[in-house]
Amino acid sequence: MNSLYFSYPGKLESWQRVELIYGFLCCFTPEFAGIDPMHSSFKDEFPFLTAGAHSIIRLTDDEADTFSKTAETLLTEMNSTHADKFDMIRHLLRILLIRIRRMYDQRNDTKTTIQLNQAATMGRFRNAVNDHFIAMAAEKVSQKPSVSLIADMLNINASYLNSIVKQNSGLTASHFIQEKMVLEAKSYLMHTNLQVAEISYRLLFTDVPYFTRFFKNMTGSTPSSFRLNFLKKFDHDFSKAGNL
Repeated sequence: MNSLYFSYPGKLESWQRVELIYGFLCCFTPEFAGIDPMHSSFKDEFPFLTAGAHSIIRLTDDEADTFSKTAETLLTEMNSTHADKFDMIRHLLRILLIRIRRMYDQRNDTKTTIQLNQAATMGRFRNAVNDHFIAMAAEKVSQKPSVSLIADMLNINASYLNSIVKQNSGLTASHFIQEKMVLEAKSYLMHTNLQVAEISYRLLFTDVPYFTRFFKNMTGSTPSSFRLNFLKKFDHDFSKAGNL
């Protein structure tokens, strides 16, 4: 399906590929693009890159064709030998970002005030959940995130929050938080040498068996099996790349 997806450093996301994906990946630093995420105008200039924004925009065939042509031009410039190619790339990137902003704003213009308010609440919810996990990693909080806890942080009713999350993500607020918890657990298992017990402790589970049951219910695999399978796949992919 024709789509644009946005991400940025610190964003908690989980990918599960169920079919081949075709398209373009465009990564850039704020400095290269000439933008300042800390500037007061950033949210208005690049709303799709701010925390809480919808991560995916569905495109029509015509829109997809337009973006594909720009991406092809960017790729051509990247592979060129022109001395000023990075100047051209910066201009093309700016054009791309402006087109995305226009499209993003146009879609928001068609929403009702109620829909915009609900989207804003969903954004606040995402931010609060992400901030809580960051605080957990820094050992600054001693309580796992829950619907009631996040609702209290946002000064809204837990049932209302759950309905908003369900409308905007298709998940209950509780399941949304659980998926973030699994993502954080997977990150520890893949990118650290911490024992399962230590990971369980860092994620504020009351005991290791409880954490193991939770992880298996969410993923179909125990934490130890998940890590082992990841390491096997990593070693296989690394060996394969080394033989190219």
